[in-house]
Amino acid sequence: MDNRAELDLDLLPLYGVFALVVKHQSFSEAAQRCGLARSAVSQRIQRLEKHSQTQLLRRTTRRVTPTEAGLRLFERCAPLLDQAQKLASALAPDGAVPLKVNAPLSLVNACLGDLLVRFQSDHPGPAVDLTLDNRTVDLLATRADLVVRVGRELPVELVARRVSSTALRVVGSPRYLEGAGALEAPQDLLHHRCLRYSASASSDEWRFGEGKRSFVVPVEGPLIASDGAALRRFALAGLGLAVLPTFMIADDLEAGTLVPVLEAWQRPSLGVWVILPAGRRASRRARALSDFLGRHLDALLPGRRRG
Repeated sequence: MDNRAELDLDLLPLYGVFALVVKHQSFSEAAQRCGLARSAVSQRIQRLEKHSQTQLLRRTTRRVTPTEAGLRLFERCAPLLDQAQKLASALAPDGAVPLKVNAPLSLVNACLGDLLVRFQSDHPGPAVDLTLDNRTVDLLATRADLVVRVGRELPVELVARRVSSTALRVVGSPRYLEGAGALEAPQDLLHHRCLRYSASASSDEWRFGEGKRSFVVPVEGPLIASDGAALRRFALAGLGLAVLPTFMIADDLEAGTLVPVLEAWQRPSLGVWVILPAGRRASRRARALSDFLGRHLDALLPGRRRG
C-alpha cells in the first residue's frame, strides 16, 4: 500500500497568498488583505517558488508582476480566493456578511449614495460593500447581492425591477451654442460636433422618438468616452453636444452651464433597474434594499421621468 500523501495541504495557504499578490500587484496589499506581515507574505512566496523550483514573480520598486509560469499558476489558483470567500460567508454568523451592492458612480452621486445612508439608518445591520461600475454586460460576474443599472433594456435572463426612469437630453454649453449653427431639427446634428458614448451599441447614431416612430441620425465628433461623467465634462468645456440622462445634469441645467436643445424631439427614456442576480436565493437584506429602493429612488432621482 502506498502511504504517500496525494496532496500537500500545507501548500494551499501559499497558493492563496500568491493569488492575492498577483491580483493586487503588491506584497503590502496582499499582506493587509490576509492579515499577515509583509515579510510573512514574502516568505510564503519564497517557499512556493522553492517548492516549484521556478521564479513566479518579478519584483520592482513600484509593482509586482507574474512571470509566464506565475501567470499560469495564477489562472489555476485564483478560484481559490472566490471559494475561500464563499466558505467564510457560509461560516459567518447570521447577519454578519456585508451586503455587496454594485451601481454606477453617476447614480450614486445623484441620489443612490444618500439612499444607502438612509437604508443603513432605517435597517441597521452589516456593512454595505459598494462597488462602482458602469458596465452593462456580464452583470452576474460581479457576484453582487444587488445590482443597480441605468439603461434602455437589460438581458432577458436577468430578474430586474424597474424602479424609476430618466429622460435623455441633448445638451451643450452656452459657449458652444453661441458659435454653432442652427439646431431646429435632429438632422441639423449632421453639422455639429457630437460627443459620443462608446458603451452604447451604436455610438455613432442618436435615436429620437419612441417605438415605431423612432429614427436615428448619424453623428460625428472629436471625442468618444465610455463614461457619462467624462462626456458631461467635455460638454461643459464647450467641445460639442452630448446626450446625457437628466439626473446627471440637473444642476447644470438649473445653473445654465448646460442648455438643452431639440427639446421638441423626444429622446427614448432610460430605466433605472434593480437586479437581484439569478442562480441563487437573494438574502433577506438584499430583498429589503430592493424594496427600499423601489419605494424611495423615484422620488429622489433628479429630473425623473415616470412611465
